[in-house]
Amino acid sequence: MAGTHSEMGAVFLPRPRLVRRLQRQAPLTLVSGIVGSGKSTLINEWLAGQHSDDVAATVRLSLNSTLTTRLSIWAAVVESTLQKSPDHEAFGNRALLGMLQRGIEPENLMEQFLDVLATHSTPATLVIEDLQWAPDEIVHDLIRLVTESHRLFVVITTNDDTAINDLAAERGIVTKRIREASLAMSSTEIFELLRLSVAENDETLSDIAAIINDDVAGHALSVELAIEQYRRSQPGVPWVGVDLDHIAMHMHRVASASGPNDYEAANFMGFVGSLSVARQFTVEVARLLFRQEAVADYFDRLNQNHLGEWVANHVLDELEFVWSPHVWTRLQRSSGIRTRSPFIQEQRRRLAEWDVAHGLFDRAVGLYLFDGEWASAEHVVRHHFRDLLEGPPAELVESFLALDSAQLEAYPSLYLANALLRIRSSGLNGAGEDLLRKYLQVQTNHTSTNPGDYLRDIAGLAAVHGLLGQGAEARHWALRGREVVVGSDAATLGALGVNESFASDCLALAQALLQLDEFAAATEMFRYSLEYGRPGGVVVEDAQVALFALSEFFGETNILSADGYATASATLPMRSVTREANQALYYVGRAWAELDAGDPERGLIEASAAVQCVDVPERWGLVVGTRVFALVTAGHSSYAADLFNDYLEKRIASRGDESVNSFMLFVGVTANLSAGRLVDAQRFVAQLTAADPLSAMARALYALVISDHEGALAALDLNLQRPIFTSRVTVAFWLMRATAALRGGSREVALEYLERAVIPAVQNKLRFIFSCISREDFDALRVLAEERGGRPLINHMDELSSASHFMPKALVNSSLTDRETAVLRISQKVSTNAQIAEELFVSVNTVKSQLRSVYKKLGVSDRDDALALAARLGLFD
Repeated sequence: MAGTHSEMGAVFLPRPRLVRRLQRQAPLTLVSGIVGSGKSTLINEWLAGQHSDDVAATVRLSLNSTLTTRLSIWAAVVESTLQKSPDHEAFGNRALLGMLQRGIEPENLMEQFLDVLATHSTPATLVIEDLQWAPDEIVHDLIRLVTESHRLFVVITTNDDTAINDLAAERGIVTKRIREASLAMSSTEIFELLRLSVAENDETLSDIAAIINDDVAGHALSVELAIEQYRRSQPGVPWVGVDLDHIAMHMHRVASASGPNDYEAANFMGFVGSLSVARQFTVEVARLLFRQEAVADYFDRLNQNHLGEWVANHVLDELEFVWSPHVWTRLQRSSGIRTRSPFIQEQRRRLAEWDVAHGLFDRAVGLYLFDGEWASAEHVVRHHFRDLLEGPPAELVESFLALDSAQLEAYPSLYLANALLRIRSSGLNGAGEDLLRKYLQVQTNHTSTNPGDYLRDIAGLAAVHGLLGQGAEARHWALRGREVVVGSDAATLGALGVNESFASDCLALAQALLQLDEFAAATEMFRYSLEYGRPGGVVVEDAQVALFALSEFFGETNILSADGYATASATLPMRSVTREANQALYYVGRAWAELDAGDPERGLIEASAAVQCVDVPERWGLVVGTRVFALVTAGHSSYAADLFNDYLEKRIASRGDESVNSFMLFVGVTANLSAGRLVDAQRFVAQLTAADPLSAMARALYALVISDHEGALAALDLNLQRPIFTSRVTVAFWLMRATAALRGGSREVALEYLERAVIPAVQNKLRFIFSCISREDFDALRVLAEERGGRPLINHMDELSSASHFMPKALVNSSLTDRETAVLRISQKVSTNAQIAEELFVSVNTVKSQLRSVYKKLGVSDRDDALALAARLGLFD
């Protein structure tokens, strides 16, 4: 097989698999890896195989210490274009080049590039190597060019592609990533390189290739150096293995010139300790690693002498290089040791403890898992669960996914983290549900004696039962957890201070309660999370978003501080495996704000976005309920009723009858009455069993629509002495009482109730009131306000009127046909169907059919009830 030569002069093989991935299949291609991983060699091979037309339209630029400003880099791009062909204008012309070289930046630099790209006959390719030298402006320029031009392909090599990949993802750019793991050479490739390099082909080369691969982990430049070492070894003498000291020294020289001085040393992990200190540190630690006293003395000397503050910040970071799993095999082989020493184990534990103290929880857990320190790993996971699962690095995910679940049965928190990470990878499918059910069994057999761990266990059980749709169990554990929190005395809570673990447990309980529509209890737990969480942390951010949504839904301005409100309402939060509803709650808050602002269409857009943000809508009553109210307000009542009825059917199927609660039934009654579906609304009213304000309002709403003002007052009176949790419910509650009183002729009482409704509406700037009364009743109350209430009350009524959706006054008036009304009217005078048929000159069967239709529309079962309801509704007047 033909070989090619790199800048080192060593032989290497063509890599068609990687070259194919560089073909023009995505607007942006990122090739990333530590120095020496083979990025430039891959680019060379790809360009060498391109068609001549493609080569002519390709501009390649390698950045270095002389190209670090925006103008110098773009000047180099333009100059490279013109050097290829004076007539080629993929990126500007000589006039533009002159301005850039003189340090003059045109106001429309990017626009000039975009205009040229738009008119050029051949799509252009821009290859930028070593992007780590570039300032942030170049990254944003490249993203803009790719976003706005469909005739440009950009290929970038860099040590770390995280920043540009994240920015591309935000802009929706299709990106291909070739990362360090893909660049690593396999044992087979190393074997072929050896065969070509040493011009021999014996059985020992396979073993040598395996040793090199173990020692340098397929790192391309290190492979070349190791093969060179092997070529120079004495013939007939067994090879002792890779000289890591030599490689460390060479890598230090290469790495020192590969990026800015402040470039993070982590990009060269595994080959050089840090660019900020001499290579002796890496080399000497490798030499002294297995001599305990010498290593300790060496670190003491570093600490006491010339490194100063660097030691406090970076020495243990260097230790991660020395003791990381990635390097371990190499150090073992070079030292002739095949088993870990107790000293090394102790140092790795020290490193993990340092990581925890400095907030590097993922690295600590990775170390513990690699060493089989299950109890230590669980301790970190228990106390920093959300931090770990919030965008965990690939290495940690791989560490968890590589574990056998049976290993974790004595460690429930590790088992849960393992399950959730697997669910994140493949979704909540059958396998994911099995893992969660297994976790429940593991947790049930695990008893925590520590109070903090006990609360954590309860929060985990509540959350997992909620994920599995087991509403009764989730409610049991969530309410028990709330009792533990609320039952803690002031001294205990005061001693906690900022306690992220406690705050995280409260957040898990709050989210479980929110799924159960336990809004008051959920709000209470979210407040605990906000109070005890770390400012700026994941828990506080989640709690603020939830309280923002609840404050808008409730119409309560005092639930969240002004700063918290501003923070939560300003930015769309992240979504992850532990933060499923975060974005949904953000849109819920915005939807209610738009409804109060009198913009139902905008409110519907936000509410629809909220539903799209959750994988299983039937788990989130607040999210679906918000969309139903938005649909009703925007004039789509029939669709709202269909949507709710379908949603409730799915909720019952997945979570059982116990998942049907007062809030759900209130939403159902409202939606179906708005759509003119009296029978469906009555069916939901019949299911109301709780004695709470929402149940009372649902019964009263139905009563008002069928013109039963006495029934409405009776339903509301049952809850007159019960506390009403939210301002929006308070406004609707008293407006309905005012309506019922006014219909009954009690004008003074109606005025008193009206004033009690309007005051909280004004205080909390509420203008949407749950579609709780009809337009006719609202107008009658306004007349009452004009007669006896004064100008302020009238103005407040006008504000409410501008944003509210009103319920039909009496659905049956418009739902019965003329013939059905005639059949019912004659039924007052005659007693048999035959007599009715004779009066109307129709058949008896026709009368029976029309009476059945009347009963269904009125929601009654016999003629006597139908006549009584029709009389109350005034159908015969």
